[in-house]
Amino acid sequence: MERLHGLREGDLEVAARRLGEHIGPGEPHESFYLGGDYYLWRLGDAEVRLQHNRELDDELAEPDYSNYPLLVRVSGTEGPQSWNTIASKVGLTSLGVDSAGDIRDAD
Repeated sequence: MERLHGLREGDLEVAARRLGEHIGPGEPHESFYLGGDYYLWRLGDAEVRLQHNRELDDELAEPDYSNYPLLVRVSGTEGPQSWNTIASKVGLTSLGVDSAGDIRDAD
């Protein structure tokens, strides 16, 4: 299962720090496929990925949500127990759930 959230905050570093205050420090990564820098958290069987809403050649990763410069994808059978509370405190907007979705390994 994958849950998609949008964040209107456009600064990846600021968003990573804010999210990290609630789930611990994220691991910085870089991937051309994911539009450059992104952060990854591994929490049990769940992964949380904070990335820009762009992919190769600056195409939007989620064109339907172009008003969200950052995306947070939560995959796995379970996310952090208090994910809805965390999402609210960080300012995330729920954009949907894909029951078949998986976060691809971008490295």
